Amino acid sequence: MQRSNADGVKRSIADSYSIENEAYVLGGLVVGRKMFEAVARYNYDIFNRYAVLTSPSRLSSHDGSLALRFGDSFLDLSRVNFAVEAHGNYWHYLPAMGVNPRATLSEYSAGGELRLARDFRGNTVGLRAMYDMWSAIDDSYRDMRFGATVEYSRIFGIMSLDASLGYMYDKINNRAKASHFVLPAVKLRFDFGIDALMPYVELNTTVSQNGPSSLQNINPYIGYDVMRTALSTLPSTRSYNLAIGLNGSVASRLGYHLSFGANFMRDQVLWYVNEVGSFGVTPCSNNRLFVKADVEYHPIGGLLIAASFYAHADNKVSEFTTNDARMKAGARAEYTYNRWQFGISGNYTSKRNWSIVDAVEGGVVDRFVAPAYFDLSANVSFKVKSNIEVYVDASNLLNRRIYDFAYYYAHGIGVMAGVKIDF
Repeated sequence: MQRSNADGVKRSIADSYSIENEAYVLGGLVVGRKMFEAVARYNYDIFNRYAVLTSPSRLSSHDGSLALRFGDSFLDLSRVNFAVEAHGNYWHYLPAMGVNPRATLSEYSAGGELRLARDFRGNTVGLRAMYDMWSAIDDSYRDMRFGATVEYSRIFGIMSLDASLGYMYDKINNRAKASHFVLPAVKLRFDFGIDALMPYVELNTTVSQNGPSSLQNINPYIGYDVMRTALSTLPSTRSYNLAIGLNGSVASRLGYHLSFGANFMRDQVLWYVNEVGSFGVTPCSNNRLFVKADVEYHPIGGLLIAASFYAHADNKVSEFTTNDARMKAGARAEYTYNRWQFGISGNYTSKRNWSIVDAVEGGVVDRFVAPAYFDLSANVSFKVKSNIEVYVDASNLLNRRIYDFAYYYAHGIGVMAGVKIDF
């Protein structure tokens, strides 16, 4: 379907379409008490910068990955369980924007993880060690990190404890100093013998990598030609998280999960418009309060009714606006009859914002506001055999203009059909 640029000029289908393709293969083999697993993935995506005021350019990316794992299932911890994993990825991107329309960017990554665990009379002790590296082919970006985490868990009467303490070394080659992260995590769960009332408290720390491929997977319209130098020094995002929650079930028909808490984020990535049709990123500190609720109800056999709600409030230190919707809510119903499954869902998303930066002066001069929307979707599937399923999914049945990013939107009803085959 035709889309328009930022000035409302209609683009041809050839200049405004987008295609996302994914193929993956996974498999496993049992070797004695051990399991060998392998996953291979390949993505090929095409996007068009149809929002620009000049002639649109085409973007394409190739993303291939392979992960291998060998080890125990960690279900029987009366003996030492171990697992080793190796993974790698190659990503190639053609930005086609700016003075060098044929400029390309390639990145490869490699890493591994070792996990050990053993139970000692109700005390479960574990150890994790990891290494990961991301590097651009032209050496414009490189990030190396390694670390280890000690884990401990035990049940104390009505309370169960899961705790860990980790350390991570993170060195981005164009930053003067390496970062040293201490990663604590604690989760307390309480069981009063009442299925409908099971509270918990959780604290944890996460570190997210902000390399070229990671950012492009979030927003394919990033302006690498303008941002290349800034991206080479962009730090990792740290988030220190606290959640207090309550979950439970009633008569095996109703299940719920309620939680509220806070995220204390450092170097959170904010997206902004640095040129119409192109985006930049900047880090900021942001303290976020949130509330979340999910409920599922099974009134009769085969029928599922579910609803969800999420809202947050931010307190950030930046002139740039955050891009996340402050509120999301949704409901869905699914009915399974023999080999058929039917579903319908509706999702509300509040407005989102992107700051607009002056291309010469660099300061924030305006903002793009994507309006709130309601997305109505439906799906149907049929199991031809136990391992073969045919499906049809339809989205945006109300034919709304739903923005993915500033100036870029999904317009019109979308229908996707396919076949799922399990070998």
